[in-house]
Amino acid sequence: MRELNHLILNLYGSAQECTTGEFQGQALDMLRQALSFDSAAIIAASFSPDMAISLHSLHMYQQPIEKLADRKALVSPDTILADACRSRGRCVTMASAEIDRRYLDLHAYCRKYAIAHSMVLISPATHHANLDLIALWRAGPERAYSATEIELGNLLLPHLTQAQAINSRLFLATDTQPSPGSVRLLASLNGCLQYMEPIAADMLQREWPEWDPPMLPADFVAQLRRPGLGRYTGKTLVAQVTELGGYLYIQLAQRPAGRSLTGVESAVARLAATGLSYKDIARQQGVSPATVRNQLHSVYAKLDVGNKTALAAALTVLTEMLP
Repeated sequence: MRELNHLILNLYGSAQECTTGEFQGQALDMLRQALSFDSAAIIAASFSPDMAISLHSLHMYQQPIEKLADRKALVSPDTILADACRSRGRCVTMASAEIDRRYLDLHAYCRKYAIAHSMVLISPATHHANLDLIALWRAGPERAYSATEIELGNLLLPHLTQAQAINSRLFLATDTQPSPGSVRLLASLNGCLQYMEPIAADMLQREWPEWDPPMLPADFVAQLRRPGLGRYTGKTLVAQVTELGGYLYIQLAQRPAGRSLTGVESAVARLAATGLSYKDIARQQGVSPATVRNQLHSVYAKLDVGNKTALAAALTVLTEMLP
C-alpha cells in the first residue's frame, strides 16, 4: 500500500510540474509500474444526439496514430465502451476473444493492434454526453486482467483522471500567456489534439466545415510548422504556435471582421483601447470629440466589436497574430 500511495502522490506532483503534453506520457509510465499493460490511450470525447462518438483529444501510448483512422472505420458496435458507459467510475474489462464472432472488422482491428484484453474506465465526473476515458490494453491472450488488478484499476485510474484535470487547469493558468481574445490548443507534432478549450472546436469548424477532431487539418499544421513562420492566417481565424517539448502550443483567435482600418482610425482605435476619453483623444489628435466619436463608430463597425474591451482584444489580434 505504501508503494501505491507513493505512486498516487507522484501523479499529483507530476500534474503540477509537467506541461500537459509531458504529463500524460509520464503518468502512464508511472501507472504501468503498478498495473501492467502494453499500450493505452487517454481520450476526451462526446456523444452526438444520434449516439455517434466524436473525439476531441487523444493521447496514444505505445500505439501508432494510424489506429485512429482504423477505429473510425469500424462499423461493429464497441461493446466494452457501452459497458463502461453503464458503469462510470468503475473499470470494465473484456477479452477480444469474447467479442461476437459476427463482428469481423472488430476482430481484425484487435489482431492488427495486438489487443487481447482491454480495461476501460470512464470518469463519473463528466456530463452524461461527454467522456473522459482511459483505456489500457494487453497483447497476450493469456494475460487476462484479474479481479485484484481490476480493483487496482478502480483505485488508480480515477486519480489519473483527476490529476490530468489539475494539470489542464494549470496549463490554462501558466503554460502559455495567451493574447487577449485568444483560446488555446495543445497538439502533438503530427497534429493530434491533446487538449483544447471548448470554443476552439467551433472556431476550427467555421474555418474547415468538414474538419473532424482529434487530428488538426494537415494544411493548418504544415503552415504553423513552416520554418520561420509559426502562424496561420485564414478566412475566419488566425493562429500562432510555439513548439515546446515535442508539442505544439497554439493560440487561436477569431480574425477581425470587416474592412481594414485607415491610418487615422487605427491611431484613434489604439488610443481608445488604452481607456482614453473622447475629449483626451480629440486633444491628442487635434480634432473635435464629435469627430473622434464618428471615427470610433466606424472602427467598431469594421472590427465588429461593441466596447473598448473587445476593441483592445481585436487590436491585439491585428498586431500580434496577423502578418
